[in-house]
Amino acid sequence: MGADGNLLIGWERSAGLRAPRAPEEGALVPNGTGYLLAVGSPAQRLHPRASAAARWLGAMAVPVVAAMPFLLVPAPYGLASVLALGASAWWLPGAALGWVARARLMRRLASAPAWSPGVHDGAPAGSAGKLVRVRGVVAAQATVSSLFNDRPVVMATSDCAGAVETRGIDFAVELEGGHRVQVPARDAILLGRAERVHGQPTCGPVALSLLGGKWRLRSALLSADGWLAPLVGLAARELTLSPGDQVEVAGVVDLEADPDAQRGFERSPALRAVMRPVAGWPVIVSRRDPARPPAGLLRSRPAR
Repeated sequence: MGADGNLLIGWERSAGLRAPRAPEEGALVPNGTGYLLAVGSPAQRLHPRASAAARWLGAMAVPVVAAMPFLLVPAPYGLASVLALGASAWWLPGAALGWVARARLMRRLASAPAWSPGVHDGAPAGSAGKLVRVRGVVAAQATVSSLFNDRPVVMATSDCAGAVETRGIDFAVELEGGHRVQVPARDAILLGRAERVHGQPTCGPVALSLLGGKWRLRSALLSADGWLAPLVGLAARELTLSPGDQVEVAGVVDLEADPDAQRGFERSPALRAVMRPVAGWPVIVSRRDPARPPAGLLRSRPAR
């Protein structure tokens, strides 16, 4: 049993699905696969109770929709329509909640005032606990590999048939003028347009498993339903963030000692700007599409 268990763990690790969970504190440095930052979509992370209610609502709606042809005589639609309506009834509550969560995050990003990194005594100034927004590019730095596309990234969200996992490491955003802002990946939610994975994911065939009430990605080598893996793979999508990508980040700018730029013994340690979450909201990281206008150009309400 022990040998079999070790063998199964080895198979799963060889498929690249077992990224270590991010610790509560400390820097998240590159480790080859990235840290497992979060499980679930932005809606599930921001509104866990509402997400659970949406799943139950969708599950209860399916039999009601499926029974409608038998309650209405003559039946207004056939079997194909029943299956389509049942699938829509199961999918719609979660999709609506996901749209609301993304809209709230984007509205919060757009409403945050732009931060100007003023410098005092050679160190940047913080935002005094107020929500601000910065725009720049992900700085050149060490990277990890994304799960599905094997791209060099600092963050990546892998989505396969509703199972969503985010991996990554801490990274820096370079602003105009050469200033940098550090982003702790464990406190961030990545937004943007995910790309469909073409062909076989680089991690190998993927299956799904339900653990702790959440769908998780796992290697199809560990799944008894191997025939289902190709179908699941067709639904694979991935959102990646790599050095050189344009981003907008919203949060509170704090200051901390910079371990990479210490001053002399006679002076205080050098400081660097770091984005922090505020008021129960995560740090919002939005990968900008060059064809899309920046969030600051969108009409929005003032930040609270």
